Formats: sequence, structure tokens, C-alpha cells
Amino acid sequence: MVEKTEVQISDAALKSVAIHSALAGLCPLIPVPFVDDLIIERIHRRLNRELFELNGLTLSDGNTKTLAESPSKLMSAALKKIVFWPIKKLITKVVYFLAIKSCADVAASIFHEGWLLARALEAGYVPQELLQRGDPPTIKRLRAVIIRAREAVDMSPTQAVMRSAFGVGREVFGEVLSALRKTLLTSKSEGERLSAAKEDVGGITDRIVDEVRRHWSHGAALDEALRASIQLGESIFDPKSR
Repeated sequence: MVEKTEVQISDAALKSVAIHSALAGLCPLIPVPFVDDLIIERIHRRLNRELFELNGLTLSDGNTKTLAESPSKLMSAALKKIVFWPIKKLITKVVYFLAIKSCADVAASIFHEGWLLARALEAGYVPQELLQRGDPPTIKRLRAVIIRAREAVDMSPTQAVMRSAFGVGREVFGEVLSALRKTLLTSKSEGERLSAAKEDVGGITDRIVDEVRRHWSHGAALDEALRASIQLGESIFDPKSR
């Protein structure tokens, strides 16, 4: 049996996906009014825009919104389960365990979304000229392709990686949440708050990148699902073998 060659995205894209996954995973635990499923959607939009920029492309507000539509069932379920626990309650082992699991589920969902988009852009699965024009039908088709690919792949290996990355210990976890809460409660604009929050989750981001590089071998499966999804649709772009 021939083993599949592992597929990777660029280091810059991986770092971006990891940062936004960490933010998305932690934000639901911050007990402030504006941190809810809407902030997760905004984080997702910022990730999409950043991945386009890494490939020398721009993404309009409308197309940014399109690429963040229809979150995964796993993420929706995780967000419904998350309780806005006071940070001090995370000292209990049971609550800490539940928090880590919820964070991992949300983070894994965002990670898969970001990885699939990064791969589609970097591998040239979408004609550059269509992306440069910001063609809305192309963006809608790309979103449909990513959703099909996302639903076709088992997320449990990525969830395991995220649980390991977020499992920094109750004390450190609480410190990260406290710092993130202070950042999100500042009077700055939302964009400035989220930019500053990236520094607060730097340690967990590094752990995600390290765990992915050492223990995650799911890229080939995601790429295969992405190619299959493109071929299933009446696509206006063709997959390329890279």
C-alpha cells in the first residue's frame, strides 16, 4: 500500500490559522457582552482576509462575509455548550476539563476552515484572475467547496491536537484568559482589540503550531477532500496537481 504524502500549507499561513484558532477557542470563555458567536464569526472573517493578503489578494467586505457563512455543526454545538464561567472557577478540575474540550472543538473547526482556504489559495485551485477580480460567484463557489470538504473529513485528530495545545495547566490557562479579558475590555476599536489579543494567545498559538508540526498528519486527507469537493461541484475552477 502506497502511503500518502503529507500536504502542508506555508509557515505564514499556518501561523495565521493557528493564531485565529486560538482566539476563537478562547473568546467564548471571556465573560464580556460582545464575546459570543458573533465575535467568532468576526475572527473567522479576519482570518480569511489575512489568508488572501498572504497570497497578494484583497477580499471585499461582502466576500469576506460570504467565506465565513455556515459554521460547522461541531462549532455551533460547542458554542451552545460553553457557559461563561468566571475565570476563578477554572481552578476546579472538572470545569477546566470541560473548558478545554469546548475550546478545542471551536479551535479545531476554525483550523480546518482556515487550512482548507489556505490550501486552495496556495495550490492554485482557484484561477488567480478570478480572485483578483473579486468575482462574487467564484467566492460563493469556493465557500461551497470548503463546506463540502470540511464535512467530509473527521475532525477528531485536530480536536486532539487542540486539546493538547490548550492544556497548559489551570493556572496558566487562567492567566491567559485574564490577560485576554483585559485586552477585550479596552476602549479601542474591535480591530485593535483583536490585533492586541493575538499577543495574549501567543503561547497557545506556538503550542498549536508545534503540535501540528509534530503530531498532526491530516493535511493529505483535507487536501483529498478539497479536491473531491471541487470535482463534485459544477466548478468554474479546476484542481491542479501540486
